[in-house]
Amino acid sequence: MFKAVICLASILIPVIHAQQAAAPSPPPSSPPPSSEPIPLTQIALRGEELTRTLREVTRALPTPSELAEFDENLREQENYVRASTRNHWTYWTATLRPPRSGNKRAN
Repeated sequence: MFKAVICLASILIPVIHAQQAAAPSPPPSSPPPSSEPIPLTQIALRGEELTRTLREVTRALPTPSELAEFDENLREQENYVRASTRNHWTYWTATLRPPRSGNKRAN
């Protein structure tokens, strides 16, 4: 579930950021917004636009089976990297150790 939330966030954040970046900022000399009500037609249009955007985002999300497959591939890669690192570490620690000798120098 947590991975699904992360995936959803990774898709939604750029979409929201793009919408905010695309929205024109009001000119600095504009008067403060009036307390007039927003027409219902504008609210309905905005609602439809948001519904379409949500539908597009939902279609772009990976399916649970795709997430499971991705998770399995990621675990396999993780196991490979861990084993590879362990093997290299064992090799290098064995190679870099000074040789043990039974002969001690006489002073």
